[in-house]
Amino acid sequence: MPLQPAANVGITKRQSPTVAIAGQEVEYTFDIVNRGPSTAVNVSVADTLDPALDFVSATPGVPACTALL
Repeated sequence: MPLQPAANVGITKRQSPTVAIAGQEVEYTFDIVNRGPSTAVNVSVADTLDPALDFVSATPGVPACTALL
């Protein structure tokens, strides 16, 4: 029985600074990779912002990006 092609998607979330004080901006970075062997399709990432934080901006877009994995 032949193996079916499949995507192998991984995600890492980083915060900077790792410890923040009140009033300080915090930046989150998501590194998303596909180790294949197939192209990943219909990938969606959702992350809930801590209620103590206010959303300021996202790059690229608001807050969405599109890339071929």
